[in-house]
Amino acid sequence: MLGERGIRTVLDCACGSARDLRILSNLGYRAVGSDLSVAMLEQAQANCTSLHMRLPLTRADFRFLPFRAGHFDAVLCLRTSLPHMPTKEEVLTALKSMHHVIRPSGVLVLSQGISDRLLREQPKFILEANTPEFSRIMALEYLVHRVRISVLDVFHTREQGDLKVAAFEYLCLLAEDYEQLLLQAGFKNTDYYGSWALEPYDRDTSPQLIVVATT
Repeated sequence: MLGERGIRTVLDCACGSARDLRILSNLGYRAVGSDLSVAMLEQAQANCTSLHMRLPLTRADFRFLPFRAGHFDAVLCLRTSLPHMPTKEEVLTALKSMHHVIRPSGVLVLSQGISDRLLREQPKFILEANTPEFSRIMALEYLVHRVRISVLDVFHTREQGDLKVAAFEYLCLLAEDYEQLLLQAGFKNTDYYGSWALEPYDRDTSPQLIVVATT
């Protein structure tokens, strides 16, 4: 997705634990990470250090990215990070900030687990992960224009046998919403995919939404 577009410098503006950031670096990109959460940045730093990797990490709100105009060839905002915003106005602010730091003809990549299929079928529970070491169960509540997700992480190993619980609310942003918001933010061409295999997004079958926009 990035290799054929002449991309060299990439910002992961919701880098979390730095998993995607490390993959990008191993693929040869100059990868920079930012996140608003101090705890996540500390975890990201610890993960990179354990693998003897030194990657630039910055605390930043992706609505107000502290980088110069056109600094990056691409910006990534993955794992349903953008729908954390409380309103579409805040989403637009974030998209404008991302547009500002991408060079002309650069790329923005967004991904989320909220799709037309999810909102149509409205499953109450999703088993997202289930391995001998770890299970993740999500309970979903469907509100007006939002989805509330409660997450239960269960650790099965002797070293870590506890539980962790978290809850999030997401805006229901779909392709038609991004079409309008990205245009307002200054992006030009936009493509929509249903998986990382780059198959076209299908409202009936796609389990996720991946958005690729150019400046």
